[in-house]
Amino acid sequence: MSGDAAARDAVVLVTGLPRAGTSLAMQMLAAGGVPLLVDDARPPDASNPRGYLEYAPVRA
Repeated sequence: MSGDAAARDAVVLVTGLPRAGTSLAMQMLAAGGVPLLVDDARPPDASNPRGYLEYAPVRA
């Protein structure tokens, strides 16, 4: 597998404690062109106005 194919097929898992910057990390990955797997189960709120970018099956 070439380097390009390996990068394209890579899985990036972002985990962390609450208020640790995981939403920011996800926003940066999205801005870099990485497709995100999110479920939008938690809408934006005062604590995180841009949303949580989480996937519930991984949170459980």
